[in-house]
Amino acid sequence: KKIIPRQKIRFLPFGIDTERFKPQMKESAKKRLGMKYTDLVITIVARFDPVKDHTTFLKAANTISTQFPQAKFLIVGSSLGNFSGKLNSDSPERKINDYLESHPKLRRKVIMTGFVRDTERIYAATDILVSTSRSESFSLVLAEAAACGLPIVSTNIGGQHLVVKNGKTGFLVAPRRPSLVARKILLLLKDRHLR
Repeated sequence: KKIIPRQKIRFLPFGIDTERFKPQMKESAKKRLGMKYTDLVITIVARFDPVKDHTTFLKAANTISTQFPQAKFLIVGSSLGNFSGKLNSDSPERKINDYLESHPKLRRKVIMTGFVRDTERIYAATDILVSTSRSESFSLVLAEAAACGLPIVSTNIGGQHLVVKNGKTGFLVAPRRPSLVARKILLLLKDRHLR
């Protein structure tokens, strides 16, 4: 638009601090979260927003928990921007809580951390990272998780394919398909070498 001369503009793509985000030992990280080393941890890191589609994650988790009892699920995030302190019936956080209340067996396998600044400790405890977003431009969470050496199961939307190479560094699936998400997670859970 000729507001600023082109030669004065530099485009800097997202970068990851690979001193902070790198593969780490899982045993102590899981212990800090009250888990056993043998627990297999599936994590979603996303603000509570309808576009992040936590319901798909929970439906997949429910399927997985019945077939893979040693699986644990971490939900990392919060309702940023909700300063009222109240949850209305349409809020994503309310929907997450309602789903877990109606699935008590799953509820016992879920840890909700709230907002976390030091996500590297979450990644250190994680075995598989999941993104069920319905829309995304570029997922910094996926890039951080990839830098930590985690396999990823993500919806194939936006820039997710820039981080996840389908079948090589993780799996890409269609959005709003909990059965596909569960199938790919189970594939990784059952095959340590593939993870």
